[in-house]
Amino acid sequence: MIKKAYSVYDKKALMFTAPFYMVTEAQAVRAFSNMVNSSGNDIHSNPEDFTLMHVGDFDDTTGQFETDLTHPNQVSVGIELVKREELNK
Repeated sequence: MIKKAYSVYDKKALMFTAPFYMVTEAQAVRAFSNMVNSSGNDIHSNPEDFTLMHVGDFDDTTGQFETDLTHPNQVSVGIELVKREELNK
C-alpha cells in the first residue's frame, strides 16, 4: 500500500522532524492537529513555528520511497489548527 510521508517543519530551528506515514492527508492533518492541541510539547507551545509538510510517498510492499517533489508541499500551519474555547461555556 502507498502511504504518504509527512514531516513537521520547525521554522525557528530550520529543520524537519523524522517523517511519519499516513494513508490520507486528512489523517495527517488530524495527527498534527492533535499535536498542536496537546499540552506539553513544543508544537503546542509555539504553533506559529510549525508547518505540516508532505515530503513524499512510501510503498510498504516494496520498501520504496518516492517523490516527484522538487521541494516539500505545505499541508497545514500549526497556528491555524489551534482550537479556541467556546465563549459561552
